[in-house]
Amino acid sequence: MTGENLGGGQSVARYYIEKFIRQNKEYIKGAVLEIGDARYSMAEENEAIEDITILSLEDEEKEHYVKGNLETGEGLNEETFDCIILTNVLSCLFDVQLAVSNVGRILKKGGSVIITVPGIGHLNRVDYESYGQYWRFTPMGLSRLLEKHIPGGKISITTYGNVKTSVAFLYGLCTEDLTQEELDYRDDSYPLLIGICVEK
Repeated sequence: MTGENLGGGQSVARYYIEKFIRQNKEYIKGAVLEIGDARYSMAEENEAIEDITILSLEDEEKEHYVKGNLETGEGLNEETFDCIILTNVLSCLFDVQLAVSNVGRILKKGGSVIITVPGIGHLNRVDYESYGQYWRFTPMGLSRLLEKHIPGGKISITTYGNVKTSVAFLYGLCTEDLTQEELDYRDDSYPLLIGICVEK
């Protein structure tokens, strides 16, 4: 029962992801890459976006979709994107080192990558069975990973969550089950979600 969204409302983790994306909206511009869908690049009208590419492991004959792979680099050309949005993607990639290296390779100079990763979490059965779930991260580990593969990048890290929101998330409670004060309180010792923005 734990980890499932019992109330049908908004997941606590999704609330934090969307908050981080909104706080970094200024970086979503030019040629934008998202993985799987365009949930955030198409979420609202953004005149700063010139082109959207959606990376998929499969051939999909839909607008904006291209077949490619972050781990192998398949379908991804060097210095192509001004912004890359990776929301809880890295935890589903086994060769995370190579994936982050490819992110650095395909990001244009002056471009930004917006990343969220789980700190505390459950195994999402859909992701686990479809793509795999391999990692949980700490701010220090993620920062060192990005410093290694995007050297010289300007890194800013934000953590979200606390003991209460983490427990609520693991029990499958929703944002509606918590007060705004409980959601917004940050305890760096219990990061439910870690957000990092890197400017190359």
